[in-house]
Parts: sequence; structure tokens; C-alpha cells
Amino acid sequence: MPSAIHYLPRSESQVLDTNIRLKDEKARYHQAGKIQSYDALEMARCVPLPPSSSTIFTQPIAQSSGGSSVDNSSRADVRLNESSLAPVDRGIKAWSFLTAAFLVQTIVLGFPNAYGVILDAYLKDPSFTSQPNAQFILPMIGTLTSGIIYCAGTAAGGAIFPLGIPPLLDRFGTSGTLRVLAIAFVVLLLPALSFIHGRLPHAKTSTTPRRTRDGGGKGLNWMRNASFRFLILINTLQAFGYFVPIVWLPTFASNLNVSVTNSSLTLALLNGASVLGRLIAGVLSDHLDPWLLALSSLMGACLTIFVLWGLLGCSLSRLIAFGLVYGSVAGGWSSMWSGFIRQVARDDPQMVTTMTGYLMLSRGIGNVLSTPISTAVSRPKAGSTTPLKLGFDVGNGKFENVIIYAGTCFAGAVIISGMGWGWDRAKSSQRRR
Repeated sequence: MPSAIHYLPRSESQVLDTNIRLKDEKARYHQAGKIQSYDALEMARCVPLPPSSSTIFTQPIAQSSGGSSVDNSSRADVRLNESSLAPVDRGIKAWSFLTAAFLVQTIVLGFPNAYGVILDAYLKDPSFTSQPNAQFILPMIGTLTSGIIYCAGTAAGGAIFPLGIPPLLDRFGTSGTLRVLAIAFVVLLLPALSFIHGRLPHAKTSTTPRRTRDGGGKGLNWMRNASFRFLILINTLQAFGYFVPIVWLPTFASNLNVSVTNSSLTLALLNGASVLGRLIAGVLSDHLDPWLLALSSLMGACLTIFVLWGLLGCSLSRLIAFGLVYGSVAGGWSSMWSGFIRQVARDDPQMVTTMTGYLMLSRGIGNVLSTPISTAVSRPKAGSTTPLKLGFDVGNGKFENVIIYAGTCFAGAVIISGMGWGWDRAKSSQRRR
């Protein structure tokens, strides 16, 4: 018997037939004493909905002369819902979406990570430094921007912009450079936005998530999880320290009397190394204990700040080494979140999204507040000029407290991370018993 494909629209008779079956199913639950547990969601699971106009059926063509060619009673056995959606991981639509999203995040998140280059130019311009509270306000611009819009993002823009901004500053000045960049961003972003759209079609109906007495699903139990509380605190402390070198490194390098290009190179290499760090941390988080991975990253960043920046950072080559190592060990922190979240959220995608949002919030808070704190402690030593023997001595000791502040934030994160790891091991031992 030949076969054909029919697009069957929703009809009134199908809706009526479904309503009758819903009543029958509800009556069975009444008889079984399951009235309280029976709700609309469970009814939908028990009784299939009538087909929509986009559902495709394959059905043998009936040879009878009268009646419908489609038997409603056997439709469930022959129904085939074929998807016409674009592939998730291949094809022009997937790659165009990925490329456009990468471009948007490179510009939106990369430019604030390169603000240290513009800050150095601001601090050399008397028209800006002569303004009231300029030494405090100017460093805040970049971190306020990135703190407000912060998300997982990409560090690629942070590696590109520091190399492209200095020539623009030499030619157009600070105001002209910002205008040129604004025009360039519009030209690049507008075409990219046309490729960023949802893969799934818009739903014509919506369902309300099932709620329980504690607020829905598993409620807020995950907020009472000690492991996640440790993570929030560690994440905030890490953010208080992480963004300090990103803001101050070009200005620090300028105090070594190096060119603008070389001072910008230190930040570009730091951000470039963080790209590699995020890739490596993401892979390792799928295989290693997240607590041990976090401890190694935080400890490595703490030592890098005190040793490579504070003790040895008195020359350009050593400062470049600091940027490369620091970006590699500290830049991958946000890629480790999934290892912690997986232990709490399990297979609940809504919980994963919510927990990630809270981590972004705490990281944004640390990002915004780290700059005014580091600016407040940034003061040159009074008296005679300090001999340039250590990184602490650069700028007549102006950055000594800044370096100590950043390193101390990471040291505190290491301590709390060790406490979290110990708690997690003790909890695991209790479960094994």
C-alpha cells in the first residue's frame, strides 16, 4: 500500500476527543486516591495532545471509497514528528551564530579589559589629571563598565585592543580614539546581530513551572548548600584581586620608562594568556576535583603576584613573564565554575543557569569595588626616591600596596578554598559510611 505525508491541522473534533480523554484520566485518578498529586502537568504526560499544524504524519492511504483516510485510533502508532530545525553543532547557521556571538563578546567584554591602556594615557594628560578627584575617578571607568555588563565572555578582545589602541592614541588623542572605536564597534556589531537569534521557533503557548511549597522545583535548597556558599565567597575574593593587574599593568609599565607600545604589550599578553588558561581550566574541570583545581589556580596566582610582580617586576621582560603566567593561572577561574555547579545542580538546567547568574553577580561586585580600593592604597612613598631593585619600588613605591592588596585577596581565597575542600572531603567520608 503506498504511503503519503499529511499535514494534519488541529480540528475541533480532535480537541473535543482530547477533552473527553482528559476527563476519563482524571476520573481514574480520583478512584485511585491520587487527587492531590494529579495536576495539569501529569495529565499532559498521561494523555497526548492533539497534533499541531506543524506535525508531520506518515500514514498508509486507505483504499475505501468513503470516510477519512486517516484512522484516529491508530494515529499514535504511525505518527512521526520530523524536525526541520538547523543542526546544533554544524552547518552554516551554527557557525554564523558562533562567529557573530564571538565578535559581540570580543568587543563588548574585550574593550573594558583593555581600558588600562587608555587609563595610562588619561593619567599622562594634564587636561584630565587636573580635574577634581581625577586620580580616583579615571581608574573607575573601565571596571564600572565591565562590572555592570560582566558575564563569562571571552578574553580575545583584551588581547587585541591593547595592541590597536596605542597607534590610535598617538594619531587622534584620547577623545578622537574613543570616537573612532565607537564608529568601528557600530560597523562591526550591526551585521553580527542579524545572525544572533534563537534556534527554536517561538512557542505559541506557555506553561507555568510546577511550584512547591518552598518556591518551585527544588526551591532554594542550593543556596543552603555549604559548598556553594564557599564558592560564592571564594569567587568574590578572587574578583577583588584578579582585575587589579588588568587595570594597573600598563601604568605600572610606563613607570619603567618603556614605550606606550611595550606597556600595552604587557596587558595584551596577559589577556591572551587568559584565553589559553580558560581553555585548559575548562578541560581540566571535567576530569579533576574542582576544589583541587581551584586551590592550584588561586595559589599559583597569589605566588605570581608576590614573586613575579612584587619582587621581580622591575623590568619589561620580567613584567611580560608575569603577564603570561598570571593570565594562564588566574584567567581560567570562571571556567572552573561548571565543576562546582555540577555537584549541586546535577541535571537541572534551570538551577545551573541561576547559580551561574549568582556567580556572575558576585564577580561583578568584586570587579567594580576592586578599583576604588586599589586606587585608595596607591600612594608613593614620602621622602627620597626609592632605588629600583624590586617591583615594589616602581613608581617610587606607588604600587607596593596595590600589589600587596591583590596578593592578599588571592591568599584569602586560598584559605577559604582549603576550608571548602576540607568540608567537602569530610562530607564525602560521611556519605561513604
